[in-house]
Amino acid sequence: MRKSLTLTEILVSAFIIATVFVAIIAIFVNIRGLTRGFEKSYYATLLATSNLNNLWLSAREDIWDSGDLSVGAHNFPSVTIEGTTYDLSYTVIDVGKEYRKVEFTVSW
Repeated sequence: MRKSLTLTEILVSAFIIATVFVAIIAIFVNIRGLTRGFEKSYYATLLATSNLNNLWLSAREDIWDSGDLSVGAHNFPSVTIEGTTYDLSYTVIDVGKEYRKVEFTVSW
């Protein structure tokens, strides 16, 4: 009795190998999509942090009511990083005589 592979065995094994390769490729494609989302969130966080630091530097008594920290809505120019445009804005809310609250928004 001779032992050899039949055509059915070869086809089944090829199907199994193809299924595994397709699954691996799908995983890499999905990981790339997740990575792009995380990159956008990361850049948005960096932009917000940088601009909030600049606002912190402009917290001066002589320009408290007329500068960047005056009460109301303010916009920054849009920034494009790696093909994604980020719109930056912030709202300053008066919460007391000596305190202001800043709500920063970054959208893409």
